[in-house]
Amino acid sequence: MNPASLLAFALAAAPAWAVTENLQAVQKGTEIVITGREDAPPSEAEQEELDLSSKSVADLATLYFSAGDADSKLRVLHRLSLTEPRTGEDMRRLLDLHARDAAARSAADACLERLSPAAQGFGPYFAALLDDEDPLLRIFGLAGLRRLRYAPALPAVRKLAEGRFPQRRPSMLMDPAQNAEWRTRFEALGALAVWERKDALPLLLKKTAEAPAVASIVAALFWEEAFDRIVAWSKSKKAEDQEAAQAAWGADVAPEQLRPTWPKLLALALDKRADPQTRHRAAVKLGLAAGEAEAKTLLEKREAALKDKDERTRLLLESALFASGSPLAIPLLEEHARSNPAPEGRAGARLQLKGMLPRGRYLELLREAAEKDPDGENRAAARRELDAEGK
Repeated sequence: MNPASLLAFALAAAPAWAVTENLQAVQKGTEIVITGREDAPPSEAEQEELDLSSKSVADLATLYFSAGDADSKLRVLHRLSLTEPRTGEDMRRLLDLHARDAAARSAADACLERLSPAAQGFGPYFAALLDDEDPLLRIFGLAGLRRLRYAPALPAVRKLAEGRFPQRRPSMLMDPAQNAEWRTRFEALGALAVWERKDALPLLLKKTAEAPAVASIVAALFWEEAFDRIVAWSKSKKAEDQEAAQAAWGADVAPEQLRPTWPKLLALALDKRADPQTRHRAAVKLGLAAGEAEAKTLLEKREAALKDKDERTRLLLESALFASGSPLAIPLLEEHARSNPAPEGRAGARLQLKGMLPRGRYLELLREAAEKDPDGENRAAARRELDAEGK
C-alpha cells in the first residue's frame, strides 16, 4: 500500500468511538466501519413515525416483513437487535429472519445475543436444530447454543467443529451444499471457542491450516495469546499463512483485548524492516487500542518522524492517531480535511471531524469544502450536507 493510499484509508475509515456519545468503530475485514452504539436513542421523528419500544421480537419480525420502505425496515431491525427473545413464537420468527438476508440475519444474531444465559429452556430447541438437514437451521441452532452454552449439546457442537472443511475457503465454484457445510464448520468453531475459551485454541489453530479464515476467530477471541503467531503468519512467505494473517488482522478485536499488546504493536509499526502492509495493519490496531496516554505517545512519535523526514513512519503514526479517535488528532484531521491529496482522504477527515468538533466549527469547515474543495463530488456532497443542516 503506497503512502497516499495508506493515509486515505485511515481517513476514510477513521472512527470517532472514543470521543462521541453514540458512535463506535467496528473492524470489518480490511475496513473500519463507524456504527451507532447499541444504546443510541432514536430521534424524536423516528419515535413518532414508528413506536417500537414496547414490541416483542415476534411483533418486530411482523413489522419488518410488512414494512414498505428500507428506512423503516432498518429501524425495525435495529430495535430487534436490542430486544431479548422470550417466547417460542419469538424464536420461530427469528428463524424466519435468519433465513431472509444478510441484514436480517445480523439483527437476528444480535437478538440471540440478548438471550439470557439462564433461559436454558430453549436449549433443547437449538440442540434439535443441529440434526436438521437444512444447513441454515443448523447455523441458527449454533448461534443459540453459542449464547446459552447448553451443556447437553456440547458434544454435538464439538463434533461439528472437529469435522473437516470441504475446501480451504467458500467460493462461487462450490455447490450450495459444500458452502453450507463450510459455514457450519466455521460457526461451530466460533461457538466452541466462546464455550470452551482457551481450551479450544489448539483446535482453532489446527483448523486454521485447513481454512485460513478461522484465524479471524483466533484473533477476535484470543488476540493476546495468539499475537506472536499472527506476526509469524505475517512474516511467512507461504500463501496460506499470508491468508491467515489477513484474516487475523482484519478481525474486529475489542480495544481491551488489544491493549496488552500495545507495546508490541508499536514496535511492529515502527519496525522499518517489517513488511509495509504488516506495519500498516499494526498501526490501525495500535490506534484502536489507544487511550489518551497512548495517543499522546503516538503524537510524540509522529513529531519525531516528521523531524527525521521519515515519511512512511509519519503516515503510519497518523493512521494510528486517526483510528484512535483522540481529540489530539483534531489539528491533523483539520489539516487533512483541507489539504490531503486524495479526495476520499479529505472527505474521510471531515466525516470524523463531524463527531469531534463543535457544530459551528464543523459547519465552517463544511462551507469551506463546499466552496474550495478541488473535487467536484466532494463539493457537491458538502453542499448537500449544508442544505440538510439548513445552512
